[in-house]
Amino acid sequence: MIADHHMHSDFCPHAEGAPREYVEHAIALGMSELGFAEHLPLLAGWRPRHDGTDDWARARDDVNDYVIVVRDLAAECAAEVPVLPGIEADHLEVAVDETAAALAAYPFDYGIGTVHIVGDRFAFDHPELRDQVPAAESYPSPALLAPAHDLGVPPVFATDAHWPADVGAGFERAAAVARAAGYTETLLFAGAPAESLS
Repeated sequence: MIADHHMHSDFCPHAEGAPREYVEHAIALGMSELGFAEHLPLLAGWRPRHDGTDDWARARDDVNDYVIVVRDLAAECAAEVPVLPGIEADHLEVAVDETAAALAAYPFDYGIGTVHIVGDRFAFDHPELRDQVPAAESYPSPALLAPAHDLGVPPVFATDAHWPADVGAGFERAAAVARAAGYTETLLFAGAPAESLS
């Protein structure tokens, strides 16, 4: 099954399930590779403004624990599936340098650059707020995929799973959208350089 490179776990305050549960589900699906991408803590004292609480990411001190847990799990499961520690880092104008320094301080296998917050600290992608903005399409949209394919940009599949059962969810539809844009393979970060979408 197509690799999933965007999973959270109970290292994320708004996700459920230990990392091992996500890995076990991915193995049961026959996934070729998987990666966690927990949230890098928001830096420079910055917090989103939504309901007055901050359950976006754990404290910076927890990042080291996250990397250790995933690295240990990767070593334990190496014979069954490659497990990668990645990170999801928000672009915040006030914290660009601090974010770059934090990313360089840890041995992440890859990073996902993201924008969750727009305007006056509106966290549009927060689980309690996302219904206030209905996009109702895959991301990237089919209109962006074809030009990306023409430029040679390889696709990476990601569910943004916050529960173990969400790992790999919707990938059949996502693969169909990618194939319609001309893609035949998806990028892998460990082992084989690519995976067939057929």
